[in-house]
Amino acid sequence: MYSLLFLVLVMFGARFLYLGVQHRRRSRIYLGACFLIGTPAFFGLMSLWGEFLWFENLGYQSRFWKLISAQVLSVTLGAVIAGTFGFVLSIKTGAHLRTLVTLASAIGGVIWGATNTETL
Repeated sequence: MYSLLFLVLVMFGARFLYLGVQHRRRSRIYLGACFLIGTPAFFGLMSLWGEFLWFENLGYQSRFWKLISAQVLSVTLGAVIAGTFGFVLSIKTGAHLRTLVTLASAIGGVIWGATNTETL
């Protein structure tokens, strides 16, 4: 049921975004972007809330916050380290390419940090 609701909200967002771009209406573009960004954020927060309630019910509330802190730190460090390497490696290129390489590296670091949080 949640998957269906998720897909419907994402489809609404994509539809509003498409119609906004097609008809050049900023309000529809913003509404579509809000749906596309807000839907995963909402479901992610609900998942986090459910995990928190589970840990709290078992009496491991402090363990939950340690786990969340470690995951956030892993993602942040992955982004910073990869972004720094990307910046250093592209230091002699133009400003636009350096920005693109740094952002792509940071996004790769976020993905790397997020996928490796299970090993903590």
